[in-house]
Amino acid sequence: MLQCYGVAVDDLILSCDHGHCKGDDGKLFRSAIDYHGIVPEETLFVDDSVRNLDCAKTLGFHTTQMVRYGWMKSGGHQVVRNMKQVQKLAEEMV
Repeated sequence: MLQCYGVAVDDLILSCDHGHCKGDDGKLFRSAIDYHGIVPEETLFVDDSVRNLDCAKTLGFHTTQMVRYGWMKSGGHQVVRNMKQVQKLAEEMV
């Protein structure tokens, strides 16, 4: 169990660790699935990019947009504003 901003998570994958910066081609998500054995239907993907969220959603991930400052277009994704809200969503998935 890892701690991310004071929230316990099972794993944390950063795009920079895999050499992928954009999720729109699905490469980052397929790396996560293959390398970590992630089951998309059991995984919460949090990002501020609607494009990345859309890609993750097409692969079966649960998606949530992080909007910390002001307003951003959600593209139909659930919106959170802090890691405590992310933790609550993750707990609801269990």
